[in-house]
Amino acid sequence: DLARPPAGHDGHGVDVETYRHLVDAADVAAILRLPAGSSILDAACGPGWLSEHLARFGYRVTGSDVSAELVGLSGSPA
Repeated sequence: DLARPPAGHDGHGVDVETYRHLVDAADVAAILRLPAGSSILDAACGPGWLSEHLARFGYRVTGSDVSAELVGLSGSPA
């Protein structure tokens, strides 16, 4: 609902938390130095925010976590 943006989001650009996640994912990608299309296992992926960002950078990502509840938050099957 664009009329009621989430807390912490002023409607311009991305919110602070999303920006932090994007920067963290970019840092991980830079450290890994893997070419796009490489496969990555995100062990203990939790809700999958890092997996999602790495996939957007062109990696083939598989996330795994012992918590089915957290994996369920990712929108992907456990």
